[in-house]
Amino acid sequence: MPSTNFIPIYEVIPPAQGHYKTVNKLSDLSWKVPKDGYEKSSALKIKKSLDSKIETQTLYFTDLDSGVSGFIQILYSHVLGGFYRGFQLNFKIFSHKKEVANDFEIWETYKLSDMEFVKSASKSENYVYLGAKGKKTSISFTKNPKKKTNTKYYANLDIDVEIPKKDLIIHLKAYLGDGFMISPSGCSYYLDKEINFKEDTLANIKRSGRTSEKYMRHLFMPNGYCEGHIEYCKGDDLLEINLVKVPVVYIDAVQGLLPNKAARMWNFLCFKSKSYTVTLMEFITTEEYGSVTVSIWSISEGDKLTSIGSQIDNERIVRYKEVEVDKETGWEYPTTVKFDFMNGDKMKIKNMNMVNRFDILGELPSAIRKAAETIANIKPYLYQYCQQAEFRGEKGTSIVEATFIS
Repeated sequence: MPSTNFIPIYEVIPPAQGHYKTVNKLSDLSWKVPKDGYEKSSALKIKKSLDSKIETQTLYFTDLDSGVSGFIQILYSHVLGGFYRGFQLNFKIFSHKKEVANDFEIWETYKLSDMEFVKSASKSENYVYLGAKGKKTSISFTKNPKKKTNTKYYANLDIDVEIPKKDLIIHLKAYLGDGFMISPSGCSYYLDKEINFKEDTLANIKRSGRTSEKYMRHLFMPNGYCEGHIEYCKGDDLLEINLVKVPVVYIDAVQGLLPNKAARMWNFLCFKSKSYTVTLMEFITTEEYGSVTVSIWSISEGDKLTSIGSQIDNERIVRYKEVEVDKETGWEYPTTVKFDFMNGDKMKIKNMNMVNRFDILGELPSAIRKAAETIANIKPYLYQYCQQAEFRGEKGTSIVEATFIS
């Protein structure tokens, strides 16, 4: 019988349907690593332990008219079973237009010391956390009051940030349409011990998820738009950005173990054009967990999800066709990338425009950083790109990330 210590998500091979859940309920958007260290979930029963978990809620935005793109991310860390708990705001702005690129090169990280989860007021949803709030920062989900007349968007995401000492103000509302999670519950599980199983019992193991407290989870909401205002002081200059019906992609991600244990590398794509949205998340587990490649992707036409796919250890979707060597880190980062999706769609991005290169450990909360730094030979770096690209013959803007951990 085969044995493994990594149980991935299901494979979803278009045009076949199933093995994924449509995200269209407000409770689906709850934070999954609550402040008391456990959650109530049919897919995963978490007990109090010394495990470390990181959850991020990230909103990517792409203004197709101005060329300004970026993301706003709230990161929550739960380290050593709750010995350290805290929030962090990551904020990035960039542009693929060279004539304004310098004006929009912004990358800031802020520790949010006074943030707390906001629990659902509903008695039937005791473990649902639809927001987090501090004195100057809040992020929260609410139902779209216009749902009956506007069926495209069922949830609103409000982000309000005021950090006077850092001169950052964000007031933004996003309107989000249906999303998805690959079964079971968007999670892949990392086991402490290998288990033996027959093929006909694999589905039961995946569904139960009771074999480990360590997991990777992704929830995707590819379709929506945002409106709002951002102010940021860059030196002596005040930068003001007004966002009007700007397309967005929202992603909730949980790493139920240290980053250097969860994966050895990542690839990410967010493409937006007038007609299409393409998302892809791909990671390769460490040798300890079998060096398994997990790929999740989606294609939307207009505001409708038309194709969802996932694959495990098949031919990789992401191929680096040309690379350069980072002399400082030794990583071979891509300069040309090709994407081959299972439904036959392809994308190729040449002469990639790097807008960010940073040390991941340097951006993580200190408690997570110290735990990871005890592992030798860890040099995690993320290379981020923004440029024009084409999908099905239509030009748009692509955000690409290549991350190397170990």
